[in-house]
Amino acid sequence: MQADAKTWGSIGVITLVVLGGVVAPRAAQGRSLQDALSDLLDPAKVQVETPNHTAHFSSSSAATFGLLVQQVAAESGDFQAVSTTPSFTYRYNPDLGALERSSGSLGSIFAERANTIGKGRFDLGFSYLYENLTSLDGQDLQGLTLTLKHQDITDDPAAAVYDKDTVSVVFDRFDLTSHILSFFGTYGITDQWDVNVLIPLIVTTLTVDAHAQINNASGIHFFDQDKLTTRKSLGHIDEQQTGVGDILLRTKYRFTLDAPIDVAGGLTLRLPTGDEANFQGIGDFTLTPYLVASKAIGKHDLHASLGFEANPENKDRSRARYALGATIGLVDRVAFLVDLLGNSGLSKETITKGNVPQYGTTLATSNTQTGTTTVSRSFRNDIVDLAFGLKVTPVENGVLYASVIVPLTSDGLRADYIPSVGVQWGF
Repeated sequence: MQADAKTWGSIGVITLVVLGGVVAPRAAQGRSLQDALSDLLDPAKVQVETPNHTAHFSSSSAATFGLLVQQVAAESGDFQAVSTTPSFTYRYNPDLGALERSSGSLGSIFAERANTIGKGRFDLGFSYLYENLTSLDGQDLQGLTLTLKHQDITDDPAAAVYDKDTVSVVFDRFDLTSHILSFFGTYGITDQWDVNVLIPLIVTTLTVDAHAQINNASGIHFFDQDKLTTRKSLGHIDEQQTGVGDILLRTKYRFTLDAPIDVAGGLTLRLPTGDEANFQGIGDFTLTPYLVASKAIGKHDLHASLGFEANPENKDRSRARYALGATIGLVDRVAFLVDLLGNSGLSKETITKGNVPQYGTTLATSNTQTGTTTVSRSFRNDIVDLAFGLKVTPVENGVLYASVIVPLTSDGLRADYIPSVGVQWGF
């Protein structure tokens, strides 16, 4: 089916908006939130003076946490996006010579359905989602402790007593929150083909307090030899960054009409417009083809989807994405929704950090950097969430929704729960 001039004009406007968001220069900023966290963990802050030498405690633990920071940066920018299918879908009826409602269900919020909105129709909206990221791989970020070991002095038996001591780096407070306001629009090129764009605006706040504690079994190491102090503050972070997140360009084609089960195929292109260093994007282009099947049952529907997110810049970050859910129409203008949303790494991802300092191995050289080493960390995350909520249509073609996402797995960077609200309008 050919698209007319009006159709291509509308697509052109959408394209210009998207390209404007992509190429618009970012405002000059100071250090990133990731830099602020790295500065807080500078190994130089935990050097300890003794009467005989400068004690260096291994920075490999701090470096490994730096790798976790990279993981945090990527995962915190991968928020749950609203689906391309709105609540109201239409199809041209040649007998009536007009569009008519093609689905009685109000549909899902985050999971895709096979339905398309109808040729020449627009659906616009915005959503607000709040994330307070509280744990990393099942460990609470607040109270998280890193243990740094004394640099081994292996060729001097008299120095063995030094090697028993460690330094604990403790996060007394760790708050990483994001307010995500997404603007999105869907346009029906034909009755079976939709295009969609989603542009998120993200405000991210990082608040951290940390201290170091010497576990002083030898009785030799102190931060202040005069006062014999074994505890010191590593500093305080209270910084905020605002920016555009990763823009999503999405399209979907419905293969079936009037079939027992509706089937569609889609494609999502993620643009790395978000700043990974400020926890607002994943830092890579990705391409996600997917299939979706749904079945309407009066005011209700069932839906399922499966996709593969290919990351050509970092193949280890490629993931399978899937969803399964139902919409239950309670009354004419109210529906209850429940969806199982998941994504799983197809292989282990390895993050590497080079140039980690190494120091001398004798009392005489223990304060001298003798080289560097490389540390790495491998992980594979299975992210599974349960989303449930309500959709309400207070006016014709207008929808309000409220939803809560609850994590079912502990892998990766997680919030206790994620509330979301939104508005959609079709015309």
